Amino acid sequence: MSNSPEQVRGYRIYEKNDKVSTHWSVYVPAVSGQTSYSYTLNGIDSTKAYNFVIKAVGTRSNSLSAEAGMH
Repeated sequence: MSNSPEQVRGYRIYEKNDKVSTHWSVYVPAVSGQTSYSYTLNGIDSTKAYNFVIKAVGTRSNSLSAEAGMH
């Protein structure tokens, strides 16, 4: 969405392999003037590898995804 005139309303995070739980996702709302965000997910299994996907969410569309792995 960096090339889009659409304003970012928030960020959608999900685990692409449903390892947290089936269809788990969280929405983090954008805050005016805030430049960094974090989210803490408690209760996950430290022996599993997770692949989280983050997308910026606008009014009508989502950005391309960015992935972050945790092993």
